[in-house]
Amino acid sequence: MLGYLRRWQPAGRASAFVVATTMVLTGYAAVAEEAGDGGSEYYPRRTDWSSVESTKPNVSHFTYRDLNRNGIYDVGDRPMVEVAVTMSGPNGAHAVRRSNIQGFANFTNSAASGPVDVSEPGDYVFVVQIPPGWALTSGNASQTLHYSLTPTTRAGIVADGVPVPAGLAPILTIEGRIVERDPDGAFVARADVDVTATAPDGNRATVLVDGDGRFSIAAEPGAWTISAQGPDEDEPVRRTITLGNAPVRMSAMVIDEAAPEPAPHGHVVDFESVTLSEITKMPNGIGGLNWNALLAVDNEFYGGEGYINGTISGHYVGYNTSGYPVTIARDEGFDFRGGYFTIAWGAAEGETLQVRAWRGDRLVGSETLPLSSLGPVWFDADYRDITRLELSTDHYWQFVTDDLSFGLRSTPTN
Repeated sequence: MLGYLRRWQPAGRASAFVVATTMVLTGYAAVAEEAGDGGSEYYPRRTDWSSVESTKPNVSHFTYRDLNRNGIYDVGDRPMVEVAVTMSGPNGAHAVRRSNIQGFANFTNSAASGPVDVSEPGDYVFVVQIPPGWALTSGNASQTLHYSLTPTTRAGIVADGVPVPAGLAPILTIEGRIVERDPDGAFVARADVDVTATAPDGNRATVLVDGDGRFSIAAEPGAWTISAQGPDEDEPVRRTITLGNAPVRMSAMVIDEAAPEPAPHGHVVDFESVTLSEITKMPNGIGGLNWNALLAVDNEFYGGEGYINGTISGHYVGYNTSGYPVTIARDEGFDFRGGYFTIAWGAAEGETLQVRAWRGDRLVGSETLPLSSLGPVWFDADYRDITRLELSTDHYWQFVTDDLSFGLRSTPTN
């Protein structure tokens, strides 16, 4: 090191340079002496690996929501919570574990400690139990791991590999209903209508409508046009639906009723910039709207499966405080274009969301949506120039919402 420094020694400055260099090297030696190698008994290196530790390491099966539906865990995909994975093995071994908020279904392994899921050598079959309404995209619902006794390892038993991540995606559908207003202003079903669906590739198909005016279309991502026309109407009612990575539930298409023009200024409330803390009430003014009983929260704050599975963008979502009804209002009027909705907890699977929209005292829309904790549905509302929106659940369980889309006739300040 000193020889290297001397090559760069300034002319005429030899003595000062040597003194300075000596001080540096002396200081270095002092540090080395201070560190030393004493006290090694406190940091022993292991030399005997023959005994098995009394620990229970996991072999984890990772489940994820395959947003681009390509069967590969890649950038943009999100962990999926509460997916059941079953295990069967030698001598009747059986276990069921569910993925946690990071997406891992953990199975414990040990040849020495118990109780554990895997303690004996042999083949173990792990099966991802696909939820209703979902499809496996990765082609590996069943995976077999072979476990061998290995006395010098931490658990004393190891598998011949780790599981390949399992990707799931919802089966995509567009559901809707055709109604008209009766003389009292109530919505009644219209079944005597012709409904057609135009796919993203331009192909058209006739859609079956049941006696309650409802229809359902198996669909692929992209822009769809739904047209409905009754025998007494001159012009069909049309809606354009953009189908992404969640099923779509449309608000009712009202036959023979003119709707206001859509608001020119659209914006999305994604809950990301509402607060720097983990949780807060939604303040009035966000998106130019007034909010009551809706909170913004980090999706891991409660550890609930629906908070994670219902996240569409970022890490924050909205939910109804203590399960109470939420109102969103603006006296000057606003459009509610739609939003993603999930139920917060698996214990409330199938809980029903009630959506009501008013323009002054006039009811503009009324919908009922069953919700799941496994993932969201996009509610395509298309409610125009309303003054109040109410969101509630039948049994006062918390719903989760993300990326609420609105329109205003003036640009919002927040």
